[in-house]
Amino acid sequence: TIIIDRNPAPVAAVIKFGEGWRRGGNIGDRIFATRLRIDSFSIVRAVLETDDGQLLMAQKFVAGAGGCSALPSKDPDAVLAEMGRSKLTATAHTSRDPEWREGVVMIRYPNFTGMQLNPATGQFTPARYLSDIVVGDGQLTLFEVEGSISLSEDPNFRFTYSGTTNHLEMRAEDSDGLKMSGATADAPS
Repeated sequence: TIIIDRNPAPVAAVIKFGEGWRRGGNIGDRIFATRLRIDSFSIVRAVLETDDGQLLMAQKFVAGAGGCSALPSKDPDAVLAEMGRSKLTATAHTSRDPEWREGVVMIRYPNFTGMQLNPATGQFTPARYLSDIVVGDGQLTLFEVEGSISLSEDPNFRFTYSGTTNHLEMRAEDSDGLKMSGATADAPS
């Protein structure tokens, strides 16, 4: 669970790692990275619950401001026209274990917070955000994200995992029920 203490919705995301993430392979440390909106200078916390129920936490003070109420960086109508387009990549590297993979999932999506003023109308843009994202390798789920308004505009996720192909699939749904999907094509590394 990623928590941003001073955000209007402090729980930025709940990430559940699936069987695909836990799959073997001597790939070393696994990474998971994403971008978030920070409304005000705040402590950001990552809380991890292990399989045996133990809770671990890392935290860092982050100097950021205005993320939740900042004006959208693009024209809202143009953003809505491209909403849901995705790009997924998975790569291997010859200097790593043969099963080591780095995946990247990028989704075109505005993640409107409900606190952003539309400069053209003078009205607040209603909240609309990615609420559920599932990423897998075609066989097993790697991770699921329960999102909130604190996910960044055009969210992306970068992660390492153990796999035997360069194939990834993504399914997502937003707070209005719009369903989206995307996939990579198997390709040489």
